[in-house]
Amino acid sequence: MHGTSDVAAAALVGGVRRIAVLRANALGDYLLAVPALESLRRAYPDARLTLLGTPWHAEFLTGRPGPVDDVVALPPISGVSTVEPGHAAPGELCDELRGRGFDLAVQIHGGGRFSNPFVRGLGARVSAGMCAPGAPRLDRWVPYTHYHHETLRFLQVAALVGGVALGIGALAALYERCDLVIANDTGPRHLAAAVGTPTVAVYWCGNLINAGPLSRTAHRPLISWTTACPRCGASGVAPDAERCPHDVSWVGDVSVDMVAEQAEELLAGPTGE
Repeated sequence: MHGTSDVAAAALVGGVRRIAVLRANALGDYLLAVPALESLRRAYPDARLTLLGTPWHAEFLTGRPGPVDDVVALPPISGVSTVEPGHAAPGELCDELRGRGFDLAVQIHGGGRFSNPFVRGLGARVSAGMCAPGAPRLDRWVPYTHYHHETLRFLQVAALVGGVALGIGALAALYERCDLVIANDTGPRHLAAAVGTPTVAVYWCGNLINAGPLSRTAHRPLISWTTACPRCGASGVAPDAERCPHDVSWVGDVSVDMVAEQAEELLAGPTGE
């Protein structure tokens, strides 16, 4: 089985020096796209990333740190930078953009009915983006469907060309901002504890001995005392016991109410002060 990094490496486009990304909308639309832009930046750290946006993007992003190196402020183009009909892309603009020699053109703007022909017209070696039913396809594409979180949608597009989302460092930063993390006995719980975030976690009794938290002030392990397979009765605590073939949960005796109680106590903070 290939890991995420292997899949991303296989999707990378070789020799990319210039990237164009179309996202010519309003402020909230841009912010939802930032994780995908950062993903592309990590995948191609030496490439120049140009955002095809609107005048406000140019004013807002010029001189501001972030994944975007420069902005091309598009004039009104129907279905691309305006919803008004009757605005064709100026020929001189198309010539100027093709002259930039983009290696990679990415569409994270919409379903692609109007935007995909525009992106294809950039003349990039590889194009990638979203395709609604009936929209022209790009070289690499993902289906555009309604009721899908925009940030995740754009990250899927970035993944088409080797972009990788919010890694261990990003996860640690996220957990550091949390008031509480609820998890099972797994790596993310340990990561949350490592950055100082309180945790409530569900442990099987044997695993608690080996990997449970050392204190109870900020960490509350909820323990399952199931010692035999709930399906076949095979022992789970005998040192020489072989693993049974069943995947039934061994922590089912820990209830939601038990977790909620501990979470509420931790969120309430220290008592008696």
